[in-house]
Amino acid sequence: MINQQLQTRESNPAVCMTTSLDRHVIATAQRGKVATDKTKGQQFAAALKAKYDGTRPLIEDVIFATVELADLQAGKSYLEISHHPNRDSVGVGEASALAEASRNENRKPYYTTKITNKSTQRIRIDRFGTYVQKGHTLVLHSLTGGFLSAQQFQEWYELGASEWLEPGQVVTDPNNHSNLGVYWAYSGTTADGKKFVAGAAWVGKRWWKFW
Repeated sequence: MINQQLQTRESNPAVCMTTSLDRHVIATAQRGKVATDKTKGQQFAAALKAKYDGTRPLIEDVIFATVELADLQAGKSYLEISHHPNRDSVGVGEASALAEASRNENRKPYYTTKITNKSTQRIRIDRFGTYVQKGHTLVLHSLTGGFLSAQQFQEWYELGASEWLEPGQVVTDPNNHSNLGVYWAYSGTTADGKKFVAGAAWVGKRWWKFW
């Protein structure tokens, strides 16, 4: 068999040339793959380095921010924040679906968020966002990778052209949503310049509370 293969190659040089060319192409492709893998590896290593030593952001426009639970406790003197299931706007079938969603923390049921200015001063919300709890600390965790703006607060809570919440004023977002256990936190400023942050978690309701 080996002699036959050798005879075939000797009688047909094109076979030898093709085999040699194929090996060259394969070797070139392998070198390219190794170079590509090396580049990807370097990029991955750089990303890990950035993650742990903070020399540069992993993704542009992603903001790392934290809030302490103690800060939210202090913020209660400025804002009262509560979340309520939208039970008044659904039928029995829809309520059953919402109940199922509330039992699955990976779902995002819609609910109403109500905010009340408890202070004696006007309050402006400068930014807000969703946070997840890590021990006694809340870590910013939003789909946008950053904060929602003061203008978005005005739009979501139907403040119109006004950027201020008057003392005692109540505003609502009837179409809020998030996973269970996620905190909504609001950073604000009072008319006399005091900064604060207030927030509350969406904890859902048991199924018999939907109607």
